[in-house]
Amino acid sequence: LTVLVDGKKIAMEVVIFPTVETVHSVLQRTSDGSHAHPKLVLVRWQAKRSEPKLASVEVSFPPNVGPVLVTYLQPRSQLVKPGSQASFHQWGPPKAAGQ
Repeated sequence: LTVLVDGKKIAMEVVIFPTVETVHSVLQRTSDGSHAHPKLVLVRWQAKRSEPKLASVEVSFPPNVGPVLVTYLQPRSQLVKPGSQASFHQWGPPKAAGQ
């Protein structure tokens, strides 16, 4: 696994890794035939440090891993005083006035 943040390699740590029994269980499941979904096993990594104002994240895997579904999550936190509320807005470019 290689993770680049704004073109610079960052250190990652494994948070969740499947047991041999979990992998065997997933591989033995049969599909009902209505959909051809790959069999997925959850493996979770997280960055050892955060990057303020990051612009890009690139994740690379070796070819012997097979197909990989990658989900990128960036936690956002706010300190809320009693009686106040936390507000999180949708990611993306700011909307122009009047939209």
